[in-house]
Amino acid sequence: MAEVRANIVRLRGKVIAAAKKYGNRIVAAGTHPFSHWEDQQLTPNARYRGIATEFQQLASEQLIFGCHVHIGISDREAAIRVMNRSRLWLPPILALAANSPFWLGVDTGYASFRTGIWRRWPMAGTPQFFASRAEYDALVDTLVQTGSISDATKIYWDVRPSARFETLEFRVTDFCLTIDEAVLIAGLSRALARTCYDQAIKNEPEFNVRPELLRAAKWSAARTALKRS
Repeated sequence: MAEVRANIVRLRGKVIAAAKKYGNRIVAAGTHPFSHWEDQQLTPNARYRGIATEFQQLASEQLIFGCHVHIGISDREAAIRVMNRSRLWLPPILALAANSPFWLGVDTGYASFRTGIWRRWPMAGTPQFFASRAEYDALVDTLVQTGSISDATKIYWDVRPSARFETLEFRVTDFCLTIDEAVLIAGLSRALARTCYDQAIKNEPEFNVRPELLRAAKWSAARTALKRS
């Protein structure tokens, strides 16, 4: 975690220094507190142009920023089993790092308004329970064959097996306000993945919690963070 902290300090320092040249200051958040999405320019590369063409208004309004943590798991079957177990704990992790109360200059009344904006995407949200890696791969193949997604990178779940790396990617939290919080979320994500991995190796029982309960817990975390979650 010391290495994580050192890299975050280095990278945020570069952004702070770049902003200072123009008389600006940087504040980390899950949504921009006052800018309007209509004023933003699209990053000029093929991937983002494709997303804008495919998702239209949803893509235009994505003035949001998330914290993604990749945990290395080379065993792809084990990654699915870890995902099954860790999905139950995503709402508490979101509650710890909720950091997007403002939208277009208005206090939304939500601790994480970014969560509500992001959930509108067709492949966003908490993943369902998978019996095996084969079942997951079959779902991805079907989504691609039906034209629902172009490739596996377009699955935007709160936790997912990375399509490019041998990792399980935790994506549920807002961009963290402080360095301490970012390190905390990285450490918790790694500890959760390790605990779930150990449970899977021991073949301890898995809990297939109903999606309605997980959606309700996630909404509560986004609405009030630690006040009620």
